[in-house]
Amino acid sequence: MGFDALAEGMSPTATVPPSDLLLCVEALTVVLHRVQGPEVVLRDVSFTVASGEAVALVGETSAGLPELLLTMLGLLPDQLRPRVTGSVRIAGKPLARSAALRNQVGVMFRDDPMLLDPNVRAGRQLARRARRRRDIPGLLASAGLDAKSIDLLAYPHQLSTEQRQRLMLALALARHPALLVLEEPGAGLDAVGRAALLRTIAAIRDRGTTAILLLTADVAAAAAVTRRAAVLHAGRVVETGQTADLLARPAHPLTEAIVNAPVRLTADRGQRLLPVVLERVVSGAARTAASEGCAFRGPCPAGSNRCAQLPPLGPAGLHGGQVACWNVNSPARRPPPPPRWQPLGPSAVAPVLRLDEVSFRFAERPRSLALSGIGLRIGDRETIAIVGSTGAGKSTLLRIAAGLLRPSSGRRAYPSTGLPQMLQPNPLAALPPWRTVGDIVGERISGRGLSNAERVTRIEEALALAQLQPELAAARPADLNQAQAQRVGIARALISPPSLLLCDEPLGLLEGRAAAAVLNLLAGLRRTMRLAMLYATDDLAAARYLADRIIVLEDGKIVEQGPADSIAFNPQSRTGRALRDLAIARAAFDAVGAP
Repeated sequence: MGFDALAEGMSPTATVPPSDLLLCVEALTVVLHRVQGPEVVLRDVSFTVASGEAVALVGETSAGLPELLLTMLGLLPDQLRPRVTGSVRIAGKPLARSAALRNQVGVMFRDDPMLLDPNVRAGRQLARRARRRRDIPGLLASAGLDAKSIDLLAYPHQLSTEQRQRLMLALALARHPALLVLEEPGAGLDAVGRAALLRTIAAIRDRGTTAILLLTADVAAAAAVTRRAAVLHAGRVVETGQTADLLARPAHPLTEAIVNAPVRLTADRGQRLLPVVLERVVSGAARTAASEGCAFRGPCPAGSNRCAQLPPLGPAGLHGGQVACWNVNSPARRPPPPPRWQPLGPSAVAPVLRLDEVSFRFAERPRSLALSGIGLRIGDRETIAIVGSTGAGKSTLLRIAAGLLRPSSGRRAYPSTGLPQMLQPNPLAALPPWRTVGDIVGERISGRGLSNAERVTRIEEALALAQLQPELAAARPADLNQAQAQRVGIARALISPPSLLLCDEPLGLLEGRAAAAVLNLLAGLRRTMRLAMLYATDDLAAARYLADRIIVLEDGKIVEQGPADSIAFNPQSRTGRALRDLAIARAAFDAVGAP
């Protein structure tokens, strides 16, 4: 396939002259040799990016986006014995073979503190990368920073998540690259910070001097930043087209599932977010097993025997792009409506947690209160959502509720028997890497005089509650993705039912169907186990869907509280209104203003 065909194949409505092509990925196939055996992580992937153009590659967990980025840069680990066919060219020349060409590509990897040198101050790292010291103020400005918004003498661990991501963006821009590759920008940020970062990236796009390749599972980010998009599933391109058209009228059932997965502010609280069949996210094993057909044929509502054969990309029909689906026009392609939940019974009067005028200050910042005058009472079987932006005090409040922090003043009481259990915002980081999943889940029942058979049974029952297979008990955290790790945390919390489940941004690092499936799981556990929950989030739509009541935190103080619908639809506080507006805009894929 030549450059002309590739340029047209990405989207027939946006033909790119070969002279304008900057990046050309052609028939890229990658096989990695893992412990379980060889795995095809990318299969015949082709796309182009023209000079000054913004293109998104959208995909869920196991779509192959991280492996694609590492392949482009020639950074696949040797111990995986990668076998690569196809080509990655920039300006017509192989990218991975030339350091000079790689300097034309700036990369902002998914946020990871370890990607920055922990022993070097922020300003020094930027000075090392910049061509001239006098370029630093301009680089900071391009990344939405200035001397007032970041301490250049700080070490990476002293920066906030947003400051660190913007510093990584400035480092990626330091050599004035022709192509800027962004891997999940905004991951781990609250809704306000994520929207602000995407606005900065959109401003870079609008200058027209730097092409952008966005790798993301966030369809709102794709809509905000790019004009063309390709959707990947199980290492294959399944749909391409203009971003706005593709998201408004998705032709592939997988694309439609991704578009519809995020919870809307107006979601029916009595109904599951997704049909059970669409909650399944493909694993590496399924990715390899599906090599002879469509990997989505299992959960697809329109799946047929023909799907055992690989469908080629062809006209989408619903928009001007292309789709790889035999059943794009099938009347059965839309899934049945999700089932309704069993009605929730009334919350019991007896509280499981009571906080009376609780305040807290960190020892390193003794003059400022992280929390001030917090009064909170959670009834048995009640769910309360704590919403607010980064720095509002949500995580501090949950750590006090968990007994991990002692209030500086005020009173904390657990009137009922049992103690709370907590789900962490970064589930993989919360699991000890040297232990098996079975040992992690079974930790809370150790020392109770159970026989080995009884202990194994309890562990398998807990895994089943979290909708995990019993075989996963032998795995270690390195074998899990973030969604599986969060479910392991849920299983660990529920193996001995807690009085209160504390959820600290449990969907923060999840995306699309994986996030919706975990939210479905928590909503179901509320009913089947009659759990009380305290759920901290910046997502007002998720808060309304799950909670009976919502409390809005701002600068460590409660500024508003009330029934979930009242706060979600008619907030009175500044923070409440900002989170409502972001939830509405995000549902319309317009969090920052689509191009």
